[in-house]
Amino acid sequence: MFTVLAGFLINASVISPPESTFVIYHPHFPRKVEVSLGMGREAEKVSVSHLTVTLDEEGFKKAAPGFSWHLANARLTTSRPLKVGGVTLKPGEHSIRARKNDDGTWSLLSDSPQRFARKATKDARALRTEFIPDSHKMEHMTIDIHPSGDKSETTLWLVVHMGSYIARSLVELED
Repeated sequence: MFTVLAGFLINASVISPPESTFVIYHPHFPRKVEVSLGMGREAEKVSVSHLTVTLDEEGFKKAAPGFSWHLANARLTTSRPLKVGGVTLKPGEHSIRARKNDDGTWSLLSDSPQRFARKATKDARALRTEFIPDSHKMEHMTIDIHPSGDKSETTLWLVVHMGSYIARSLVELED
């Protein structure tokens, strides 16, 4: 709801009369998606948050293998153990980063919480990542916990969509 409302506010400010004093030059705003892992108030939760940013396409392509990006201060917070991309995450907050691989693809990383750090810490762990280089273009990066499948077989994915690139890792609930 907040994200949709923020989008309406931004669009409204662009078409407001010239005498308006409320102008947003570039829509970087905090975005958070929270998923309930069940029904009711007591359901456990997983959330992802980040700032909406545009992708520096040239810098993204020119980045050297091993370069790690903080994904606009991306965070994954969970109230229960999860396995994301084959890596078990304990309850709490985790930084989510992207790292360029030798073959030019990108992988997601989980790391200890940090703010806009230039480098991953020694705690960073590579998540098994599916990289899709030619998707539809998103003007601003979006990070989501997204379901796939149907009622009989649903899977969850941590999805990072930046420019025309998607990096996603499977999310599994730990017992």
